[in-house]
Amino acid sequence: MRDGMKICFYKWAHGIIVLGGMEFKGMEVTDVLDDVNLEDLKKLYKEDKIAQGFFDIIAQRKRGRKVTDVNQVIKMLKKEDVKVNRQDASSLLRTLEKIGCGKYIPGRHSYRSRIEWDVSMISVGRAASGESEEVEEFDEDINDVESGLLAHSFHLRSDLTVEFELPVDFTKSDADRLASFIRTLPFDLDDD
Repeated sequence: MRDGMKICFYKWAHGIIVLGGMEFKGMEVTDVLDDVNLEDLKKLYKEDKIAQGFFDIIAQRKRGRKVTDVNQVIKMLKKEDVKVNRQDASSLLRTLEKIGCGKYIPGRHSYRSRIEWDVSMISVGRAASGESEEVEEFDEDINDVESGLLAHSFHLRSDLTVEFELPVDFTKSDADRLASFIRTLPFDLDDD
């Protein structure tokens, strides 16, 4: 073990998943849970530092999302100085599936491993920490449902509104790159 981190690994052969020394038994990999197992969720929070950090972060969010990928988990945790790698993040998302929070989708080609939430990610964080005693259903009206994008509109001129979509985690660096690209576009110098 490094820096007090728990080692995460899986045993799939007998329907057992082991994360940070905790076992979640009795489900085949293909099982779909009808409800979130609050007992296992709270146990995960209590016994795994990576899960605890993730739950604390998502419990404080203003808006949930339908999909969370491993890179987003890593980015969130690193901002809070929680040491995490891709395997840890993927293990956490797999465990959340087993607990009944959503469907884990392994990464393929250019798609990252991710969880598609069946319930509100914010309420999962709150229930794990004991702040709430229930996990709420996922709100299908969330703006970034599948794509992770938010729609924006900009009044460029009095007679023209430009509409575009940007990632929900759009950064200053992204804005600088986009602005640099726009500056490279050819403009007609004749302003009649």
